[in-house]
Amino acid sequence: MRKESDNKDAWLTALGQAISERRSYIAMTQQQLANQSGVHRTYISDIERGSRNVTVTTANRIASALEITASKLFTIADKKVRDRQILEAAHENEKSG
Repeated sequence: MRKESDNKDAWLTALGQAISERRSYIAMTQQQLANQSGVHRTYISDIERGSRNVTVTTANRIASALEITASKLFTIADKKVRDRQILEAAHENEKSG
């Protein structure tokens, strides 16, 4: 069974990936995102690596700068976590089967 901290870490990593992927998709640098969101560039970097637990307010500022809703970012992150859990479960079934 997964620990709550594992799920939190997985979700933060997935949120960071969603932010990074969206930023890359619209050809925005971390510095540009920092400037437009009012969040320091190194903090953006930490978020993208999944090492920061952002507030909803900060996530909303970042999402707005990325021209997407915070809700959409959270949905993308949640899907990434669920997809990873499915892959891990399949891998465990292969090992035990």
